[in-house]
Amino acid sequence: MPKFRYYSFYRVMFKLNIIILIVIAVLGASLLGFFIVRDLRSSVPSEEAKFTEETSGKNEGDNSPKASVEEAVSPPLGNRAGETAKSSSALPDLARPVMYKALVREEDKSKLEAEIKAVSETLEDNPDYFQGWLQLGILRKYIGDYEGAALVWEYGAKIRPYEYVTFNNLGDIYHFYLKNFPKSESAIKKVIELKPDYIPAYRNLFELYTFSYKEKVSLADDVLLDGISKNPKAYELMVVLAMHYKEQGDKVSARKYLEEALKLNPPNRSAIEAELSGI
Repeated sequence: MPKFRYYSFYRVMFKLNIIILIVIAVLGASLLGFFIVRDLRSSVPSEEAKFTEETSGKNEGDNSPKASVEEAVSPPLGNRAGETAKSSSALPDLARPVMYKALVREEDKSKLEAEIKAVSETLEDNPDYFQGWLQLGILRKYIGDYEGAALVWEYGAKIRPYEYVTFNNLGDIYHFYLKNFPKSESAIKKVIELKPDYIPAYRNLFELYTFSYKEKVSLADDVLLDGISKNPKAYELMVVLAMHYKEQGDKVSARKYLEEALKLNPPNRSAIEAELSGI
């Protein structure tokens, strides 16, 4: 998770408390169903390409970028009605130069350049290859080409407007890397619209409003309340909301939502009880 150097010590401790209280749930979510295409050099890529579950970052001896929760490549959509929309827009520049704006080991650069070239060539011949656009965006982000990654994912969103993963990626890159908060907000809201049971999206929007898009900080608690109303068992959101109220000095509301979270018998019960006893 990107670090905000401008946080006050108190904000940092507030965020750490949230992380500690919900870490078990976050880890559980991150291990479920997030995949990345590993072989993008096949001569005829298909929507049935092999996927490898990402659970531990990089494999030993393999330094190519892998998908994080925010960059996860979901299983193929197939050709279900209404879920594929071919875009008439011009393709992103697949010949965009590879320029390293992030710290990348010298020994990895040739491999990254080869992967970017291979995926780009695949997409020239198969512009509807959705997983390829996702992977190219991940590679572009890895080398620090955040604008290039955003352009690639924007195109992916056009050809698969009902796939939440692309919008999730855009919400992340616009928030933490390109600092375009309105675009980040729009993308995260789209994630919630498409997949209202995706709990991280509510936290992402909450953090956008709370730490970055200060003009809309008053909407932060509404985001969590909306997430809880749509996901009554989302104790993680209850804990985040309680900590938010605690920071604001609203101890009554903070206790209320910690108690609501405890009713769900969360796996991190002892941590929540400890927090509750301190209010």
